[in-house]
Amino acid sequence: MTAPRPTRRQLLGTGAWGTVAALLGGPVVVGCTGPQPPPAPDPLEPVARRAEADARTAEAVAAAHPTLAAATEALAADRRAHAGAVRAELRRVRPGPAATSAPATPSIRPPAVPTDPAAARDELDGSLRAAQDQAAALVGPAPGHRAGLLASIAACCASHRVVLP
Repeated sequence: MTAPRPTRRQLLGTGAWGTVAALLGGPVVVGCTGPQPPPAPDPLEPVARRAEADARTAEAVAAAHPTLAAATEALAADRRAHAGAVRAELRRVRPGPAATSAPATPSIRPPAVPTDPAAARDELDGSLRAAQDQAAALVGPAPGHRAGLLASIAACCASHRVVLP
């Protein structure tokens, strides 16, 4: 035996969700007001943190090793610019306290720098390689504007690796 079909007046009175419920024979929940889960972390957040850390490390290397200062000061400036561009994108997508939080200040504790200039250079090279790989891995799944930003970061890190003395 089939259920009686609703009348036109019933359909119009219940609205679209009521119609679906009547046709499906079950309740439809509309307007759930339960707590919303927090948004997923943005994949660019680790890119920003790495850029900030790299800038601090490059500044510390420049201060400790004058022979590396010219290259590492340029590296620090570029990595600060990367962090700023990524933070701007994070604020654009998700304005609020999480996206606008200021990076850790360099005066908290400078990174340890090897006393040997070659070891310091190798440490920077490894950090740049990791940053290059991190950014390049995110290019594929990223939307166009983010892909361009990430590709630029990866290319810049690759360039710095070549010119480090």
